[in-house]
Amino acid sequence: MPFLLFLKPLGALFKNIPWQVWAGALVVALVLGYGHLRYNAGQASVQGKFNTYKANVQAATEKAEKAARDSERLQKAAMVSIQQQYKKDMTNAQITADRVTHDIRTGYNSLRKYWQGCGGLPETAASASGTDANADLRAESAGRIIGSAAEADAQIKALQAIIEADRQ
Repeated sequence: MPFLLFLKPLGALFKNIPWQVWAGALVVALVLGYGHLRYNAGQASVQGKFNTYKANVQAATEKAEKAARDSERLQKAAMVSIQQQYKKDMTNAQITADRVTHDIRTGYNSLRKYWQGCGGLPETAASASGTDANADLRAESAGRIIGSAAEADAQIKALQAIIEADRQ
């Protein structure tokens, strides 16, 4: 066998090594082998702990993401509800403004005396000229003021609802 020819010179070399060196080499080989086995066992233990930790982190992340999605969905539903209520309140504000204007014109409601306008005009002159054009302007102005106040109330209610929904 030609490939074993290189072992002949090595055989002579190995014959000259005392048995104590061979015993020491055997002990070193056994210690290294045992160390390697323990290293692999430790690595497997640590890898198992790492895999458990990784699974726990992944589960916690998924749970947090689900909670965030649920919270976002609830907040979106709350905002839609607030928006619908705001639109309803704004429509009611316009209806209130129109109703006040109509009630003042028809005499169902009346303005206080200092809103009635200038009192320097004699009643005969006012009745001779027909309807008081300024009375219509005052009624419209009162309606706009009431409407603006109702719109402001609607905006404040909506903003407060948004803040409350955001804090939950």
